[in-house]
Amino acid sequence: MTASDKPIRILLVDDDVVDRQNVKRALKRSGLTVETSETSTGMSALEVCEEVDFDCLLLDYRLPDVDGADLLDRIRRLKCEAAPPTIFLTGQGSEDLAVQVIEAGALDYIAKDEVSPSVLRRAVRYALSRQQYLQHLNRLALHDDLTGLANRALFQHQISQGIAHAKRLGTSAAVFLVDLDNFKDINDTLGHESGDHLLKLVAGRLATATRADEALARLGGDEFAIVATDLGDDEAAATLAGRMLEGLSEPFDIDGHQCLVAASVGISVYPRDGDRSDRLLGNADLALYKAKHEGGGTYCFYDGDMTVRAHARRELQTDLRAAVKDRQFDLHYQPKIEPVSGRIVGVEALIRWHRPNHGFVSPAEFIPAAEACGLMQPLGAWVLRRACEQSRDWQGFGRAPVRMAVNLSPRQLVDDSIVGTVERLLDEFNIDPVDLELEFTESAVMSNLTGAARQLGRLSALGVTIAIDDFGIGYSSLARLQQLPVKKLKIDRSLVSGLDGDHGKAAIVEAIIALGQKLGLAIVAEGVETEAELQFVRERGCDEVQGYHFCRPLPADQIAEKYGLVAARRALVALGR
Repeated sequence: MTASDKPIRILLVDDDVVDRQNVKRALKRSGLTVETSETSTGMSALEVCEEVDFDCLLLDYRLPDVDGADLLDRIRRLKCEAAPPTIFLTGQGSEDLAVQVIEAGALDYIAKDEVSPSVLRRAVRYALSRQQYLQHLNRLALHDDLTGLANRALFQHQISQGIAHAKRLGTSAAVFLVDLDNFKDINDTLGHESGDHLLKLVAGRLATATRADEALARLGGDEFAIVATDLGDDEAAATLAGRMLEGLSEPFDIDGHQCLVAASVGISVYPRDGDRSDRLLGNADLALYKAKHEGGGTYCFYDGDMTVRAHARRELQTDLRAAVKDRQFDLHYQPKIEPVSGRIVGVEALIRWHRPNHGFVSPAEFIPAAEACGLMQPLGAWVLRRACEQSRDWQGFGRAPVRMAVNLSPRQLVDDSIVGTVERLLDEFNIDPVDLELEFTESAVMSNLTGAARQLGRLSALGVTIAIDDFGIGYSSLARLQQLPVKKLKIDRSLVSGLDGDHGKAAIVEAIIALGQKLGLAIVAEGVETEAELQFVRERGCDEVQGYHFCRPLPADQIAEKYGLVAARRALVALGR
């Protein structure tokens, strides 16, 4: 039997037995190949529609238990894009009734005294043809153009269906949000066309990892979603999440490039985490945030504390916006020490924030929040300007210039205006470029090596020193640094801390120092806190050290007092000059 020979599945809903018999006889003589089911009430029709997909509905407009228009609305909400075309059967036809049934969502109506084989054949054929066209339009509205998956609007309905199914059977339903961890890198390095190709492949991998009855959607960008029912427990949900991550872990071939993609998954479960689609989707998003915050490449379940933390995070971001606007920040400075002589050779500017009504907030807490809400550009610009201004002030005291080190964010690294900004600040504050050191984290540089090499080359041409911060914990190698105009490496504090009692750390630090020196790079050890750590890096020829063993970051006046940065100025004042 071909597709065109398949019987048309029709549900006939009418409380009048005689009327049902007349319709069935007319259908049988219409020349259509039909398979007719019948029921006498609206609620029983709704139950049948939950279990069976029909090609066409013939509904009595006046049912004893529910209005026909209301029943059609319920069926449409139940079936969404799979709602069958509907023809109303009415006691009598009129122009007003025609308007009413069309407004109710029916495609046609037939007066019961006009039921005949030819009328039914015309009405059913028209309804099916019209439905095909409407489904095409509906598909455009409810599906993602790129992948063909459900979009956000349809997915929210699919969650509601999953909730209804789980509620009816007394089981659970789980919502999964899947977000790629490094998709931006693919777009930046291979281009958006390759990025689109990758998203299609990801959609295919996720479809393979899920069952046919588990709804899969693309919500936008690189975020996908799944709703699954009948999983049983959290272990089953975790197994499905693990299967998704495993499926995405294999390399993707994008135009001959082997691309590795990591992903994070957030999970919320009905009824524990909510009983509405928006609540489950929002809680899955909070769980996804936690998974990404833990480094990505993993899954997390929602828990109630996440809502509290999300509220605190929103408040923090609100206060941060006010802080950037009102310049509530300050800079502290930590000295860089030459390990053999013990003399100060520079300082690193470190941002500090005393949040109103909260007190001191660690940069480890507010910097990620600033990055998340797009505040790193103005914040980083303020830090750079204030550090240069302080450098100028110290020079005004008559002290020989002390090299000022400033951390720049990943966003500043890709900002084409940063070179012009640095050049203007050097000129405005009369700073010799050799006295300004710009630090970029290893991860920021290596995430887009080609772009970073171009930007760092332009900055280096100004004469400033380029340093790689937090080196040793990323995924770069010293050999790759030869592609960059880097003059200094800062060994990450996590490797320096406790290295005197950790042979593994000691070996890594020793290798970084030795190889860095062979490449002509100056080496800085961060986080030196003990005499033993100082002795280790000093004996191996480390060029500079900084850490609590010498001095915590201090305000400008205190660091100047401690290291004599204002001594010359005081001498001039004492002489009355």
